[in-house]
Amino acid sequence: AALVKALSGQHDLNAYADHRADWDQLRRISRALIDEIPVDLAGHHLPRGAELAQIEELLNSPETRAIAVVGESGCGKTVIAKRWLETQAGPPEEAGWNLWWDSATLDAHGKTAFDHALGLTHPLPELFSGVPVPLAYLVLDNADRLLDQAAWENVSRLLGALDLGDETGAWRLIVTCETECWEEVRTQLEAAGVPRGRCIRVEVSSPEPSALSAVLAAHPALPPLFEKPHLRDFLCRPK
Repeated sequence: AALVKALSGQHDLNAYADHRADWDQLRRISRALIDEIPVDLAGHHLPRGAELAQIEELLNSPETRAIAVVGESGCGKTVIAKRWLETQAGPPEEAGWNLWWDSATLDAHGKTAFDHALGLTHPLPELFSGVPVPLAYLVLDNADRLLDQAAWENVSRLLGALDLGDETGAWRLIVTCETECWEEVRTQLEAAGVPRGRCIRVEVSSPEPSALSAVLAAHPALPPLFEKPHLRDFLCRPK
């Protein structure tokens, strides 16, 4: 297998499919979804160092196969996941093996429709089992918006392809989810193949008003609104 990986892309190996076109497609999907996510508020990055450091520490542990970034709607879960993932590109030969999917990506009904919607010519287990890097990450954003069983069946196919139960496997999963939906999502993830106890919850809160000082200074109309309690919580939410 190691020899196949070393030669793949350099020689035409009839016994092994060339997955480059499918991986290019997966990267296009991921890039399009990531590019839609704003990472700042009114032109300013909000400080999220504590959350990013916690995610880094957890995913550096061999015991952690998945993490869930959980918090109230609008508190910045998706932005935190994006900022963390974009720090993981690594050297050029390891770039491009990290993926981002959202709930809409998993809405197609049935295995054939799912594969067709992704535009792939090879099955996901075949693609995911051959990543030539020691660690690869897949973000599943807005898991709380997976509304029907067909979508969760696609999640099950996806997680089966990641094979998170393999102690020597490369893949790690990052899920974002609203607090009120987390128990249901956790149950569905366990049914779909995330080993019990191996998905660690990272709790995210809205930024404190003090974290918005640069934004407030740049927009003089905002500080008076912070004096109104019923608006302060709303304004502290990044989206």
